[in-house]
Amino acid sequence: MSLTLELRLLDVSSEKGIGCCSGIMPNLFQHRRNYFRPTWREELAENKVLSIVGLVLILWGGYISFTNERQTVRTHQSLDEGYKKIVLPQTLKVVFEENNGKPVWLAGNLDVKDELSDKSYGISITAVKLWKRVQRYQWYEEERSDRGPGELCSHSLGHHNPEDWPINSTILTNSRVKIGGFLLGTDLKEKFDEEFIPFTSDERPPPSSGIKMHAGLYFHAKDVWSPEGCNLVEKIRPYQTENGEELLLLHPGIKRVDQVFLAERKGTRFQMWTYRFIGWILSFIGFSCIGSILEILVDDYPVVRSTLSLGSANLSFSCSVAVTLIIIGFSWLIYRPFLGILLFVIALSPFVIAGYQFYLQRVFETNHRLS
Repeated sequence: MSLTLELRLLDVSSEKGIGCCSGIMPNLFQHRRNYFRPTWREELAENKVLSIVGLVLILWGGYISFTNERQTVRTHQSLDEGYKKIVLPQTLKVVFEENNGKPVWLAGNLDVKDELSDKSYGISITAVKLWKRVQRYQWYEEERSDRGPGELCSHSLGHHNPEDWPINSTILTNSRVKIGGFLLGTDLKEKFDEEFIPFTSDERPPPSSGIKMHAGLYFHAKDVWSPEGCNLVEKIRPYQTENGEELLLLHPGIKRVDQVFLAERKGTRFQMWTYRFIGWILSFIGFSCIGSILEILVDDYPVVRSTLSLGSANLSFSCSVAVTLIIIGFSWLIYRPFLGILLFVIALSPFVIAGYQFYLQRVFETNHRLS
């Protein structure tokens, strides 16, 4: 019995053998399992909300990338224009009419004519700006069901928070600040906001003012230890570049022209790369949301899938990188054509290669059917 069965299975190449096997095990080679694979339209209809979110993220990331690159290009253009057209006057004491409207390089000591003062605190100083910083110290009340850290409080009763501020923070700006014969404009004086030096007056406020001084600070309180609350030609103005940007640079110390412009370029790099990363990550998340649709579109063509995904990378990752490079290349195309074209070639090369391989595969399949 077993010998007969073995001979019949070995003789499957003959019609008799096939007939014998069919007689013993009917429909052996007729039943196949068909795997269901939805089309991209069905996948889109099933994940409509996720797909819409993905498209919105892709557009949002593209907008951030394009806006960032456009501003970066405009900044580089302004710095290049200012560096090429900058004028170094022979003397700072005299302002010449022919330099009006041109970018002028000034390096020298500040000449502050007037003093800034605050009579309430007996302060008078020769400076560009005087910043009076006001801070309030007050109790914070909360309801607790457990025992609070009462041992950390000096006084828990008898305090009252004022309903309004007795004074506000203010910044006084000197109206007459010069470098040689050049008077600094308002825009340039606004850039003096990084190095404020704290100081106090040599005189204590009178007792009738209600102001106490302790540890270099002025207190508006009854008790310091238990506070209850606490457009001329010679004026320097921004230079208007050809692309509409304003160029006005201020750096401490005496520096050369190339040092200042190099520092300005380096200062924009961090912001530029930060927004580039934000734009790319939004595009990557967006492509990940529609990743299933992308997988269905290239599922029948393994060669195309391998090329678009850069061999082993994720398809959403490669598409987001390509879109970001295309946006960056388009933004830099006019300002730096070689860089823009190079980024275009790098971004589009996987798609061009994938399209060419897809064309070769279709030609091969057509020739194979004809033969």
